Amino acid sequence: MLAFMTLRTVFFSIAMLLGLSAAQAAEDITAALQSIEDRWATAHYEIKDRDARLAAVHALERDTQVLMAAHPASVEAKVWYAFALLQESDIRHNASALPLVREARQILEDVADQPSTMQVDIYNALADLYTQVPGWPIAFGSDRKSEAYFAKTLALDPDGLYNNYLYGDFLAHHGRAREALAHYEIALKAPIRPDHAKLDSYRHKEVEEDVAALRRKLKL
Repeated sequence: MLAFMTLRTVFFSIAMLLGLSAAQAAEDITAALQSIEDRWATAHYEIKDRDARLAAVHALERDTQVLMAAHPASVEAKVWYAFALLQESDIRHNASALPLVREARQILEDVADQPSTMQVDIYNALADLYTQVPGWPIAFGSDRKSEAYFAKTLALDPDGLYNNYLYGDFLAHHGRAREALAHYEIALKAPIRPDHAKLDSYRHKEVEEDVAALRRKLKL
C-alpha cells in the first residue's frame, strides 16, 4: 500500500510539474506577443525615419519567426509575423513590396478560420489588404472580397474599434460618406482595451482625426 501511495504521489507530482510548465509557457508567449504588439505600434506610429522604421520592422520579423519556431501551434505568432511583413510593405510602397504582401496574405488566409484570440484582427487585415492593393493584373485587390471580410469581422465584433474604423475608411473612399461616418462614430465609442492600451490609443487618435475631416467635408 505504501509503495502504491508513493507511486501515486510521484505521478501526481509529475502531473503538477507538467501543468506548471504549460502554464509558464502560456504566460511566456502571452508576454512575448504583448511585447511584439507594442513594438509594432512603436514602429508604425512613433518612428518617423524610414531607415530606422525599416530596421525596427526587420527586428520584429526576426523575433516573430523565432516565436513561431518555439510555438508552431500559435496562430497569434503567425499573425504578428504577417503584420510585420505588411508594415514592411507599407514602408517600401513599391513593386518590391508585392512579395511581402502575397506572403502575408497567404499566412492570414491559412489561419483565418482557426480558433484564436486574433480572429477579428485577421479578418480586419484581409479586408483592408484586399482594398489597398491593386487589382488584376498587377496584384489581387478586390472590393468584393474586402466587403466579405468586413462582413465577417463586423459580425464577430459589431462595436469594435478597428473593424468599424477600417470599414468606415473603405466606405469613405467609395463615396459612401454618411455610412462611413456612422461606422467611425461606432469606433469612437469603443473603449480602449487594457491589454492593448498602446495600440488602441493610437487607433483612437486615427479615428478622431478622420471623423473630424469627414464632418468638415459633410459640413456637419
